[in-house]
Amino acid sequence: MPQEIEAKFPVRSVAPIRQHLLSAGAHLEIDRHLERNWRYDLPNRSLTAAGKVLRLRQAARTTLTFKQASPDPLVRHEWELEVVPLETAQELLEQLGYQVILVYEKYRQVYSLGDAHFMLDELPFGDFVEVETGSPAGLEQTASRAGLDWGRRIDGSYLELFERLQLEYDNQPEQATFEAFRRQPQISGGVLGLADASQSLPEANQ
Repeated sequence: MPQEIEAKFPVRSVAPIRQHLLSAGAHLEIDRHLERNWRYDLPNRSLTAAGKVLRLRQAARTTLTFKQASPDPLVRHEWELEVVPLETAQELLEQLGYQVILVYEKYRQVYSLGDAHFMLDELPFGDFVEVETGSPAGLEQTASRAGLDWGRRIDGSYLELFERLQLEYDNQPEQATFEAFRRQPQISGGVLGLADASQSLPEANQ
């Protein structure tokens, strides 16, 4: 069964992580690009309640992804396929009874170091780093190589973080897009009470 093994870390900025990875010999796999995501669920939100994710993503490719939680919080089962065109996939999901529960955007840049991948994500409400490896056992050590504090990782999805933002602060956008946040005060992970996992890096303290 295909698996996604990763951990997510909030950071004040992805810039210090990028510099640290390059200094450690990491290679740029995918340059910075805009991703647009549609998160789907049934009207009763049964997928989210069961720890399942149904997502349509538009970037260099358009992909449909389904994820399912496992007993290990660092591991999820994942199935993904490329779909063309985007509009046909959207219509198919709607005809099957699924509804969009969140549209979110991010700028992503991907680096590799050994067998690990580091996704540097810039969202409208904060910066995050996702670390992905082939084994849960090496995930903590891999995160440390990127200068990330393992104790400051977060379990929540971007959907959960955005919904938390909406609950804690008034007049927040309904969708997590850059245009929706354009006239909003800058929101960061610190506003959500998330500790910067990269604060030990010299660049992060400047």
